[in-house]
Amino acid sequence: MIISMYGTKGGSGKTTTVISLLSGFAHFNKQNPDNVKTVLALDSDPQGTLTRFGEARERRGREAYGIEFGHYTDDENLAAYLNEKRYEYDFILVDTPSAQINDRLSGVLTSDIIVTPSSLRAVEMSAAIKNANQINTLIYKHDLPATHVLLLVWVPQLKNMTGKVGKAIFETTYKAGYQILDTRLTQQQAYANLTDYNVYTFELPEVSKGKSNHPALEEAIQTIQSLLTQTILDQDMDPEDAFWALGTGKKPTKKTGKTQMSVSIHDDDLEFLHNYAAERDISVRAGLQCFLRLAIKQAKDKGEK
Repeated sequence: MIISMYGTKGGSGKTTTVISLLSGFAHFNKQNPDNVKTVLALDSDPQGTLTRFGEARERRGREAYGIEFGHYTDDENLAAYLNEKRYEYDFILVDTPSAQINDRLSGVLTSDIIVTPSSLRAVEMSAAIKNANQINTLIYKHDLPATHVLLLVWVPQLKNMTGKVGKAIFETTYKAGYQILDTRLTQQQAYANLTDYNVYTFELPEVSKGKSNHPALEEAIQTIQSLLTQTILDQDMDPEDAFWALGTGKKPTKKTGKTQMSVSIHDDDLEFLHNYAAERDISVRAGLQCFLRLAIKQAKDKGEK
């Protein structure tokens, strides 16, 4: 399977996304030595950031985890090169430059999945939508099997569930029918550290003693799963529900980010709660919370969810 990053906006996160995905593949191969997936990380960007990442790992003697790095910038023959390599690897991840080069675009169109990373900032999303229109038009015109998706990356608005502008941009994009991958990459510092230290996410504790890097690895793995299954954000959801559910499958509350829970209370229970609260001079709500905590504890003790 060939997965290409494509976007004409510089700094949109194409190389960072590739490196984060490589973390997911490397982790899988580390955990499954008898079922290693071969991966080619192909750098078609003349800047060569992805290439330098691979070279730095090799110089420092870090494990390959079934991943090879290649650098190919012959625009005219990129499509032929990718088709030649297609069956040599289980997966090929292609990093592309920001400038639009028509010959390279023909190579990108040979991919199974074309990913345009973007934040929810107005300028970046505008460029991402322009790229989506361009790619989807070519896919339709030439009847290609490729699929184009938008991947939301480096998005503080989503990470913190705040940002009215970002939310409005998301809803506009969602209502317009663009295919948004049902996942997100928000662990900014962890992904920045990958490039700085030339390591994969699960190797970061060796060089960084900060916060846990597990969320970043979980995001990378979930993104890979969404790509392989082409899991798109449900187009039938209410836009606001889709915004809160993005990448989680749940609808958290806006204030706390915790999953909402509904409780049904019978009349007899309500009367009991009123009496319980009155005897202890507490509110009915406080009394209910006491019983909920007790019920949750008992359920956990029994191994129930």
